[in-house]
Amino acid sequence: VQQLDELFALMEGMTRDVAASYGATAELVRGPATLPVVNDAGAVALAAEAVGRIGGRVEQMVPSLATDDMGDYLQEFPGVYVFGGSAPLQGERLPIHNTAYTINEDALCWSAAFFTALACGFLSEK
Repeated sequence: VQQLDELFALMEGMTRDVAASYGATAELVRGPATLPVVNDAGAVALAAEAVGRIGGRVEQMVPSLATDDMGDYLQEFPGVYVFGGSAPLQGERLPIHNTAYTINEDALCWSAAFFTALACGFLSEK
């Protein structure tokens, strides 16, 4: 939540400054926002172990400003947000919400194996 407050303060300052440069005033109104996705360290470790068990690899993602209500869930229920690659191995890599995107269906097997290994790892700790 602190990051949201800091971001809003920056945006508020930019809004005032841009308006002032045109001899105007402006007010930025803050509405409801989803919380940032913050993964639980224990859940990250469990997910990394599951990836290792199926012979996959973990890649650190570049921070993203994309919004998702998963941030709200993770505030209440510690967990980890993961991306399973499904882009074609060959050819152009288009964004997933592009009408020309073609999913690599072989990736579905990896996803199923990952979530099975994750569930087994989680249940073995209980």
